Amino acid sequence: MLISNLARCPDSAIDNQRNAGIEPALKHQANIPKLMAQRTNEAMKPIRSETIHSFHRQNGSRSSRPSMGIRIVMTDSEPVEAALRRLKKQLDREGVLWELRRRSFFVNGTERRRAKAFRKRFKTRMAALIAQRNAGMSQSAIAQANAAFWQRTGKP
Repeated sequence: MLISNLARCPDSAIDNQRNAGIEPALKHQANIPKLMAQRTNEAMKPIRSETIHSFHRQNGSRSSRPSMGIRIVMTDSEPVEAALRRLKKQLDREGVLWELRRRSFFVNGTERRRAKAFRKRFKTRMAALIAQRNAGMSQSAIAQANAAFWQRTGKP
């Protein structure tokens, strides 16, 4: 009864009860209904752990776990092959190999844009070369244009 009354009463009522010799429950218990009402009014915004995006969407995914490193403890009687198998499984579970592959294939934005611009220029030059071939030029002129086309590096 005392706790339920404390949960509904403001801090001044808690101070009045303390002065009267009644020891109230922990102060944060008085704020629980206020916090619950505030939480429901905020349309249940996700808390930090819910906002972490991960490759594997499961509890305890590698993005929410702290990085502890990988440790393999071998006993004297354990064969090395078994320890290596355990190491490989642990590397796979921790996502180390996945992360290495992801980082090795990463191309930053500048390189991506430059490659796109190069492909565009190359396509235009190739169309011009094909147009020259179809224009009825002599074989030597076509060979010269073809050699000039493939000697270019693509830099403007």
